[in-house]
Amino acid sequence: MIAIAWFTVLAGVANVLQTFFGITYQKNVVVFVSLFLSGIAGMWLTTSLSQNPSFLNPVGVLIGIAAFVSYVLVCIWWGRQYTLDDMYGVETLSESYYQLLKPNLNSSFSKAGEVLVQDVTMLLVVTQLLVMDVSHLLAGLLFAAVVFLVHIPAPLIIGRVYGVWLTVLATSFALFIPLVIDTFIYGFYFVFAFHLFIYILLLITSRLMQKWST
Repeated sequence: MIAIAWFTVLAGVANVLQTFFGITYQKNVVVFVSLFLSGIAGMWLTTSLSQNPSFLNPVGVLIGIAAFVSYVLVCIWWGRQYTLDDMYGVETLSESYYQLLKPNLNSSFSKAGEVLVQDVTMLLVVTQLLVMDVSHLLAGLLFAAVVFLVHIPAPLIIGRVYGVWLTVLATSFALFIPLVIDTFIYGFYFVFAFHLFIYILLLITSRLMQKWST
């Protein structure tokens, strides 16, 4: 519950800053990276994160760093290669969330920080479920339900097209997270890498749909 409280506060602050104050991932990277790192530090101090073997894994950390660097490099390249006009459904997207389709160095750092907070929260929740001897299937269903509830405002905050897309992707992804975490020694970092890849997949899908629609 503490981890979920941290996530709720951090996500709420990030959304308020972007939606109402025009403080965006693309322009204010220091604000968001500081916010998300403070959240990780807070969870480290107030939860069992500091004792979680899935998080404290040197090889896993290297996998996470490689995933982070790869994600940032792809985002930088994409942002230079394509404009918003090249992407599908831009008119449905809230202006403060243009970073989803037009990423740059700042926004990719901010987004990776957001993803890390989400995945650390996920790790703590899923670990607790598994400690309670909940099956992978039931843990996946319970976690997917939580993820779905958290994403209900997404179509209103982000925009109807990408808000729905992200809600469906996140909920579907959540079903398999307990199995991955419990099966693979580097499961948390595999999840982190795949989570970042989802946003790359979103870019590719958006570009293809725009090409097919013209």
